[in-house]
Amino acid sequence: VQIASYKEFRDAVTQMAQLKKKGFKTYREKTTINGETWYRVRIGAFTDYEAARSRLEKLAASGVNGMVIKKE
Repeated sequence: VQIASYKEFRDAVTQMAQLKKKGFKTYREKTTINGETWYRVRIGAFTDYEAARSRLEKLAASGVNGMVIKKE
Protein backbone atom coordinates (compact mmCIF):
# COMPACT_ATOMS: atom_id res chain seq x y z
CA VAL A 1 0.00 0.00 0.00
CA GLN A 2 1.50 3.31 -1.02
CA ILE A 3 0.61 6.29 1.12
CA ALA A 4 2.47 9.05 -0.70
CA SER A 5 5.45 9.97 -2.83
CA TYR A 6 7.62 12.97 -1.99
CA LYS A 7 10.42 14.84 -3.72
CA GLU A 8 11.85 15.87 -0.36
CA PHE A 9 13.35 13.20 1.89
CA ARG A 10 12.31 15.07 5.05
CA ASP A 11 8.67 15.09 3.93
CA ALA A 12 8.73 11.30 3.58
CA VAL A 13 10.34 10.90 7.01
CA THR A 14 7.73 13.22 8.56
CA GLN A 15 4.89 11.17 7.03
CA MET A 16 6.47 7.96 8.29
CA ALA A 17 6.69 9.37 11.83
CA GLN A 18 3.03 10.39 11.75
CA LEU A 19 2.01 6.91 10.61
CA LYS A 20 4.15 5.30 13.29
CA LYS A 21 2.28 7.33 15.93
CA LYS A 22 -0.95 5.85 14.55
CA GLY A 23 0.48 2.35 14.88
CA PHE A 24 1.42 1.62 11.28
CA LYS A 25 4.78 0.15 10.31
CA THR A 26 6.11 1.85 7.19
CA TYR A 27 9.06 1.73 4.87
CA ARG A 28 10.50 4.13 2.34
CA GLU A 29 11.43 3.33 -1.24
CA LYS A 30 13.64 5.62 -3.29
CA THR A 31 13.04 5.81 -7.02
CA THR A 32 14.08 8.00 -9.95
CA ILE A 33 11.53 9.25 -12.47
CA ASN A 34 12.62 11.43 -15.40
CA GLY A 35 15.89 12.18 -13.63
CA GLU A 36 14.18 13.25 -10.38
CA THR A 37 14.44 11.39 -7.08
CA TRP A 38 11.20 10.50 -5.28
CA TYR A 39 10.70 8.94 -1.86
CA ARG A 40 7.68 6.65 -1.62
CA VAL A 41 6.10 5.91 1.75
CA ARG A 42 4.58 2.44 1.88
CA ILE A 43 3.03 -0.10 4.21
CA GLY A 44 3.09 -3.84 3.63
CA ALA A 45 3.88 -6.48 1.86
CA PHE A 46 0.71 -8.49 1.73
CA THR A 47 -0.01 -12.03 0.65
CA ASP A 48 -2.84 -10.96 -1.66
CA TYR A 49 -4.92 -8.05 -2.88
CA GLU A 50 -7.66 -8.57 -0.29
CA ALA A 51 -5.18 -8.32 2.59
CA ALA A 52 -3.88 -5.05 1.15
CA ARG A 53 -7.44 -3.71 0.73
CA SER A 54 -8.18 -4.60 4.35
CA ARG A 55 -5.18 -2.57 5.53
CA LEU A 56 -6.20 0.28 3.26
CA GLU A 57 -9.60 0.35 4.99
CA LYS A 58 -7.89 0.54 8.41
CA LEU A 59 -5.77 3.42 7.12
CA ALA A 60 -8.85 5.23 5.83
CA ALA A 61 -10.52 4.82 9.23
CA SER A 62 -7.47 6.59 10.70
CA GLY A 63 -7.79 9.46 8.23
CA VAL A 64 -4.97 8.28 5.96
CA ASN A 65 -5.38 7.92 2.20
CA GLY A 66 -3.43 5.41 0.17
CA MET A 67 -3.62 3.05 -2.78
CA VAL A 68 -2.91 -0.59 -3.40
CA ILE A 69 0.02 -1.04 -5.75
CA LYS A 70 1.78 -4.06 -7.14
CA LYS A 71 5.41 -3.94 -6.09
CA GLU A 72 7.83 -4.08 -8.98
